[in-house]
Amino acid sequence: IAVNPKDPDHLLMGTIDYNFPNNSAYVSLDGGATWQGPQQMRFLREDDISAGDPVVAFDRQGKAYFASISLGTQEFSVGPLATIAEVSSIALARSDDGGFTWGEPVSTARSGVTSKATVDPLGRVRGVLTFTFLDKPWMAVGPSQEDPQKDSIYITYTEFATSYDIFYVGELPFTGIPRTETTIRLVRSTDGGKTW
Repeated sequence: IAVNPKDPDHLLMGTIDYNFPNNSAYVSLDGGATWQGPQQMRFLREDDISAGDPVVAFDRQGKAYFASISLGTQEFSVGPLATIAEVSSIALARSDDGGFTWGEPVSTARSGVTSKATVDPLGRVRGVLTFTFLDKPWMAVGPSQEDPQKDSIYITYTEFATSYDIFYVGELPFTGIPRTETTIRLVRSTDGGKTW
């Protein structure tokens, strides 16, 4: 839940709403006594589904922001092998009317697949595959360091990077035991969430 700094009775709530295929926003103009909604949030156009973890905030002008996870896929290849992997984005939508209507979401950060693999003289793929996943977003809005009269939007998230070594037993390729590293990341927007 977020409170509009221009009107303490104006509340915005983000939910994972299992009655719908994605996240929803609800608005109260009377301090939470009654709620209007749901306003279904869109996931990114290039993705397939919304994945939850909604976070809401207002800026000092009363504009509302809704961040959440958006899931899609990425095609990738390693040597002659081609497949797809699940990827995530931290999506952000903005509402200029306090949460009743929402603009098209933008990606603040996106996960992916990286490969440090080569093909050996026998045509075998060797190396390391790393799959990242972005999770657990959080958001804060406050004065910009460059111009305190303007707001910056800050989003943090956890990047889970899982790596697999590729090895062979005879002619069959295998992946080793996965290693996962987690890193807290931060992205910032100084233009109302348009660019990050």
